Amino acid sequence: VLHELPQCIEVEQWIELSESEWKGYYGAVGSRNLMSMRQATIGFGDSSSKLDRLRELVDYYKTTGEKVVVFSFFINTLDEMGNLLGDHFRIDGSVPPNKRMQIIDEFSNSNDFSAMICQINAGGVGVNLHAASVVIITEPQFKPTTEWQAIKRVHRMGQSRKVTVHRLLAKDTIDERIWELLEVKS
Repeated sequence: VLHELPQCIEVEQWIELSESEWKGYYGAVGSRNLMSMRQATIGFGDSSSKLDRLRELVDYYKTTGEKVVVFSFFINTLDEMGNLLGDHFRIDGSVPPNKRMQIIDEFSNSNDFSAMICQINAGGVGVNLHAASVVIITEPQFKPTTEWQAIKRVHRMGQSRKVTVHRLLAKDTIDERIWELLEVKS
């Protein structure tokens, strides 16, 4: 089976935070709240280097007509991405399983470029997203299997194109430490 699958290319996109993002990040570090630190690497509103990079990637893939699936753990990140992308499909924990299949069918049957944003625990398991050929993961997860499962929603039997995976990682932040732990766990 593995020999029949097309190539899967994984790219680490190391992002430099802006000065205002660093202020928010250091505030989160001061709170000693791990989840706040993880979210702070994403930034929000007008100051988000990761979302700027996401916009660049999506704009590029619009020109190629490829479908994109973006994964995040955080609901508020999905909200921000939705605002950024405009027209998109979305699966998060609040979407019942029968509705998920309807959304996936609409995404799969849409012509040319489409974007699907998914909460990684809801859209990263038990669904088939092989209509897409691009995966973007907005923050590293604690278990490598969580990311592998999300990627395999796209890179699976039925996929006929090369799959490109972009991991958005903020330099010198908790992202870097989690990424190091993931490499050890892998």
